[in-house]
Amino acid sequence: MTKGANPRDYKLKLAYEVVTIYKGLEDADAAKDSFVKVFSEGQKPEDIKRYKVKSNKIIDILVETGLASSNSEARRLIEQKGVKSNDVVIDDVNQVLHSGEHLIQKGKRFFVKVIVD
Repeated sequence: MTKGANPRDYKLKLAYEVVTIYKGLEDADAAKDSFVKVFSEGQKPEDIKRYKVKSNKIIDILVETGLASSNSEARRLIEQKGVKSNDVVIDDVNQVLHSGEHLIQKGKRFFVKVIVD
């Protein structure tokens, strides 16, 4: 690696080559575009999983959608301000979402759409 080079650029090139080998150029181009869009430009991904959830409590939603493995982890994520609903940080562990569709984000990388009755 040359001095002053960004390691991310090398990782991106390596990932592109690996995906090309196993999946082909089309998938590699799509993965690269998605990575740049989400991580470099801060946009939302296009292929977000949708869930119809049973509960309207944010802790239950995080566990039910797999964004957290337990209620304790969900509570920690919320307390550390690592969860957003429709681009608004959730800071109350007892938060209840109103009915409708919500875009839930954990950290910078994980997104799900949930439908609350």
